[in-house]
Amino acid sequence: IERCLTNVKDKGKELKRIQKDLKFTKEETLFVGDDINDLVVKDYVNLLITQNDASNFIKRKAHLILNQNGGEGAIRELAEKIQDAKGVLKKITKEGWKNLNN
Repeated sequence: IERCLTNVKDKGKELKRIQKDLKFTKEETLFVGDDINDLVVKDYVNLLITQNDASNFIKRKAHLILNQNGGEGAIRELAEKIQDAKGVLKKITKEGWKNLNN
C-alpha cells in the first residue's frame, strides 16, 4: 500500500487527484465505502462497492454488496472476486502459488 488517506473532507476531489496522479481512468477505478459520505465518488468510479454491514443508503446505490462485514473479510472477499473474474483463482487451484510472485 503506497497511500493511506484518513480524515478526507472531500472524497470526490481527492479521488480525482489520485486518479490523475496514478493515470487511472474512471473505468479502471473501484471504490469500497460504507456510509453516506462515500456516495460522492459514485460519478468518478466504474464500481461502487460496499460491505454487508454498510449503511442502507449506500447499499441502495452500490453496484455490489459484499457478503462479509467491514473488518471481517470484506476486502478479502472482493480480492477473491477479482481474482476469480481474471481466472487467477482457477489457475491457483490447479497449479498452486508457484511462479505467481515472480
